[in-house]
Amino acid sequence: MKRKGFITYSVVNGEEALKAVATQSYDLILMDNHMPVMDGVEAIAGIRNMPGKEKDTLIFGCTADVFKETRERMMGAGADFIVGKPIDERILDDALYQFANKLFQFSGRKGSNVTSLGVSK
Repeated sequence: MKRKGFITYSVVNGEEALKAVATQSYDLILMDNHMPVMDGVEAIAGIRNMPGKEKDTLIFGCTADVFKETRERMMGAGADFIVGKPIDERILDDALYQFANKLFQFSGRKGSNVTSLGVSK
């Protein structure tokens, strides 16, 4: 993500992700599915249930799980897009292009953060 122009910040579980999102604005969250303490589905749902604008943060779920049900659970919790792992740069780039209107760095808005929150085990 740094090579794509993002400033990055990482946490190791979904609970830490909720704390980070509650205190800092992010353009994009890459949320892993399998994590200790709180998994990605729970963390995505937690973000989507937040009372402020953080609930609208762009979230890409990341999973190595090939089961359709896993992807459906992440989307059902509120993920905007699912990226398989290992991450294929072309698919990630296509997703970033598809959602460019939600990314501050591409919107031309002044004073906005160009950050992504990576959450993985």
